Amino acid sequence: MKKILLLITIVMMFCSAGTAQSVSIASTYNAVAFTNQATAAPTLAFRNISQSSHWLTYCPNANTTALAIELEASQDNTTWYAITAQGVIPGPGCTTLQAGGYYPYVRANLISISGASAAVSAYYGASIFPIAAGGVGSLGLSSVPVTYVGTATGGVGIACTQASIFSGPLVLYNLIVDNPSNATIYVLIADSGNGKTIAQFSVPTDKFQQIQLPAIGVQVTGDIIAEACTTRGHSGVPSAAPYLAVQYKVNPLISSQVSNAGTVTGTTPGRQ
Repeated sequence: MKKILLLITIVMMFCSAGTAQSVSIASTYNAVAFTNQATAAPTLAFRNISQSSHWLTYCPNANTTALAIELEASQDNTTWYAITAQGVIPGPGCTTLQAGGYYPYVRANLISISGASAAVSAYYGASIFPIAAGGVGSLGLSSVPVTYVGTATGGVGIACTQASIFSGPLVLYNLIVDNPSNATIYVLIADSGNGKTIAQFSVPTDKFQQIQLPAIGVQVTGDIIAEACTTRGHSGVPSAAPYLAVQYKVNPLISSQVSNAGTVTGTTPGRQ
């Protein structure tokens, strides 16, 4: 009887030990990349949990006039290459870079930053799951398949007359409009190739407005056409010229993944 009780006790101890030592497998990972970073520098490689989706959200302070930041990967923790578009300052607030694919080592790299008392904070997030079709976040691509094509940025003043501001074909990823005038403006962004409206929205006086486009971009078959008036009826010249900043890719090799959606009307509040 004692032998039976001893055997039962040993089995229970092994079971308890096995339970105590068991660990859950993480499916997501988050880390602070930079906190008020004022000088160019890379981070150390982030923890590897076999993640295949990567996000870097960066938030420059109000004194930052220019910066360049990106996510990078390496096979040996020595030679690094970009896996995201290079983040710049498209407007106020924070911006998210997105990348897909598995890499042994991943880090963030603040390539440059300028401005008196300029600083940026950045946060890395990752998941073991691939990015869903359509993506989540801005400035990135779906992770299946992974195709990296560098983005370009540009800005131009717009008026109350429809005019071509960027030549296509291209894929449009980000739209930000600054309204320095003394009245609300009504902005129209369209595709000259198919006549479709890409975005139509209003911007209050002395405000920025960022337009949330699909993460995989909007295909523009012709040129980008823009107009900004003080009335919905396409009339009324603003007292000061609004400024449109865009992020885009010219002749990208990802047309099968790119949205060709119609009007986008969602907005994100700008400067206060």
